Amino acid sequence: MNTKFKMPQFRRTLTWSGMVKELMLTFLGTTLSIVLTFGTAQYFELKQQRDDGRQTAMMVIHDMEISADRFEQYAKREEERYLMTQYVLERLNRLDSIAQDTLSHVYFYITQSNTDDYKFDDSNEKLFLSSQDVWKNINNATFIDVAQRFFYYRRDMYEVLNHFELYIKPIPRTELTQFMKEHNSVQFDFAAYLSERLTRPEVKDYLIGSHQRQHDLTSSRTNIQEFAKRCKFIMDISDEELKEYLDKRKHGGKPLKKNQLIGTWILANDMEQYYEMQFNDDFSFLSTSVYNTRHPYYIGSMSLNISYTGTWNIIGDSLILLYNPGFDYTIDTMQIRCLADKEKEVMEYINNLDKYYKEAKEEAKTDSVQRSSWAAFMNGNGKKAEVWRIDNETGKEKCYYMDKKENDK
Repeated sequence: MNTKFKMPQFRRTLTWSGMVKELMLTFLGTTLSIVLTFGTAQYFELKQQRDDGRQTAMMVIHDMEISADRFEQYAKREEERYLMTQYVLERLNRLDSIAQDTLSHVYFYITQSNTDDYKFDDSNEKLFLSSQDVWKNINNATFIDVAQRFFYYRRDMYEVLNHFELYIKPIPRTELTQFMKEHNSVQFDFAAYLSERLTRPEVKDYLIGSHQRQHDLTSSRTNIQEFAKRCKFIMDISDEELKEYLDKRKHGGKPLKKNQLIGTWILANDMEQYYEMQFNDDFSFLSTSVYNTRHPYYIGSMSLNISYTGTWNIIGDSLILLYNPGFDYTIDTMQIRCLADKEKEVMEYINNLDKYYKEAKEEAKTDSVQRSSWAAFMNGNGKKAEVWRIDNETGKEKCYYMDKKENDK
């Protein structure tokens, strides 16, 4: 601290009043120095607490908005699958003419095949409800009360979704297991499976409950949105401030540079899927996807390889991909060995798969150039990249991580 204070001069003769004046100046100077030193530290500490509390509040509000969006997705999915099921019911005598994709949606709608239909991430909830320091930093009893009510409400709603009779799908998983044992086919026969089950009384009852489920899910979405609006108003947090917080929290690293991108990048690499992007210095790219499939009817793994070509560029912090019309594919069966009595079923499956992709390839030739935009960031050593894009199904941003191949510079 560079503040200078007048110090008493004890070598000169002082009167009583002069000595008192000098001592008072010394006392005031020392006191002011202490106040400035410790007061400044306390000020910054309190400011940091307020900032931390505001960050936590925005984290909770974001959790609310994500939950509201998820309930909206649940409601839309319920409506779409209900309408698909009604469409299939009207065509029960000609199920073979209905697209497999439609039949699969109906199958998932009425069967207990997927145990992850209604799950949520409760990490923010646990952090908020278990830490007194979090509440102290927020320092707003009304906000804390609303946030607690949201967390309890969400947990109650998921309890309903997972255990209330209205939401329990009518066909148990055990029937699926039995059906697969009775039908010796490498390719699941949705038409045969649905033809007998769609007319059951329990399935009809489940369909009758669809409108109530849609109402419940939509109402839950609205209620959670109200929690979020209330919390933003209490803390005076604008949509712009929340977006800025999310952008800072979401995007890490540095903007991607063109010369750093050249090379081959791996997006997925596991037993079931391999996906890489090769970026060339002439701004062309090649994307390759490899899907490995296994089945009890053969030993080993069959690979479906699909590749796309196009051009790339970087504009600002965005990676722009322009996909050329069409694609190439190969089906690699060299690594599989059929069981002795299953050659016919496996060959039928391979032929059907080849026919499907051959037709899709011809259709894709007439497509226009497809544009894809990714927000892209690089880590410090240039070996990892974070890319974000809008998911076509949900309309929400989705994050991917790419690793540069070790043999690429």
